[in-house]
Amino acid sequence: MVVEVAFRFKNTGDKPLIIVNVSAGCGCTTIPEKPKSPFAPGEQGIIKARFDSKNMAGERRKEIFVSSNTKVKTSHILIFRVEVVKT
Repeated sequence: MVVEVAFRFKNTGDKPLIIVNVSAGCGCTTIPEKPKSPFAPGEQGIIKARFDSKNMAGERRKEIFVSSNTKVKTSHILIFRVEVVKT
């Protein structure tokens, strides 16, 4: 089963927000597309990901790493959890 997740964000700064890179922590999670254009102050956006639970069971914690032009020098980490139940 494939699960899609979406993370909403808002530029709360006073300069355009540029998403430089978005990557997944493992091969079972994919990023269909990263936001391409800068986000003006106050503008909102979405980062989407897909998780494929094929051949998995139990609780899974997945991470998405976002690099941007914010003051934070490391990647921002988006986390989601899923419970995979085999039927």
